[in-house]
Amino acid sequence: MLFLKAMWHSLRVVATGLFWLMVVMFLLAGITQLGKAPLIGQLTLGFVATVVLARVLLVPKVLKPQVFNVIGCMAFFAFIAVLMMKGMTGIA
Repeated sequence: MLFLKAMWHSLRVVATGLFWLMVVMFLLAGITQLGKAPLIGQLTLGFVATVVLARVLLVPKVLKPQVFNVIGCMAFFAFIAVLMMKGMTGIA
């Protein structure tokens, strides 16, 4: 049980930094893509806005911040996977 607690703590710590790093990186990538591929730029900016809005609405009432950071990182990775499956990565 101690091992699982240690793994969960490590995941929360890594996810906290990674979540905010991905928010900034995807925001900059979306702005950059607006000039080259507007559809992908709009999708990326919309996704970032949705994730940040969900954090603002859900964290104080429903979830702990660390739990949302883990879920948010998984959402970003799922978004990357969807873009890769659609062939929308590497356009810029």
